[in-house]
Amino acid sequence: MALINHARQEINAKIVYCGPAGAGKATNLNFIYRRLKAEFRGSLKSLELQGDRMLYFDFMPPEQERINDYQVRFHVYTLTGPVTNTASWRMVLKGADGVIVVVDAAPERLAANREALQTLSESLRSSGKTLAALPSAIQLNKQDLAKAQSPEELAAAINHDRLPLVPAVAARGEGVLESLFQVVRMVMKMLRESGIDLAEGEQLPTSMVLPATGDEVVAPPEGGEASPVNRPEPLPSSASASLQPRPEAVSATRSPSLSVTLAGSVEAAGEGTVRLPLRVCCGDQEKRYTVTINISLDAIA
Repeated sequence: MALINHARQEINAKIVYCGPAGAGKATNLNFIYRRLKAEFRGSLKSLELQGDRMLYFDFMPPEQERINDYQVRFHVYTLTGPVTNTASWRMVLKGADGVIVVVDAAPERLAANREALQTLSESLRSSGKTLAALPSAIQLNKQDLAKAQSPEELAAAINHDRLPLVPAVAARGEGVLESLFQVVRMVMKMLRESGIDLAEGEQLPTSMVLPATGDEVVAPPEGGEASPVNRPEPLPSSASASLQPRPEAVSATRSPSLSVTLAGSVEAAGEGTVRLPLRVCCGDQEKRYTVTINISLDAIA
């Protein structure tokens, strides 16, 4: 469920892109990141998570899209390349408010699509959720392939939960924003029905999206390097994270204008050692620090 941060007057919602390796999850995130105006998005980052590579960033609609004086911040996550540890998916999906399943329309990839959906269902089940109960959509990617399976064929083969389907060619940006907006609308509807009074507008305003330039091919190999425009800010490759899906405000009482928030994921740096990346803002000034905490495991025991 979305987290409400009253100190920062934010509603934080999490959307996770799932699917088999090579289906186009990283391509989706890179395209979305490139199309969003810089003032509405955070940094695109990557993190090694239990031997797998996680890609993530957040974005926020314009000020005028506040909900009862609260802004909505969406946090977008995925795992790229072949995922070697299924526990990584469980960690990334923890606390997810919406899911976008990216499938590969190539006929020979049908088994991989089914396996990815099975892993997704099992990962959600471990936290008491189901795909059908979450705001979700299936993106039918690579529709430009000569032998691509049609939306009707893919629906019959894998869409047992009757989720919304969005045909796409992510390498060209086709269907990418449509997939995102589909799930954003569903998350907003879920929040409204949960008792949070939301504005009527359910789609992200076009004012936060850059116009298409005609050369929006941002399709690095799954698990490969992003284009220079979208190059993630790498964290230490040795990091084994206890994933914190959304940054929480840390209490700060020195000044009403002082705020301290997590600037990324908490890093377990070794036995009894935890590193916290912090963002400290005071007025117009912002600095980042890393706090290292050494915990005595004997004392806890």
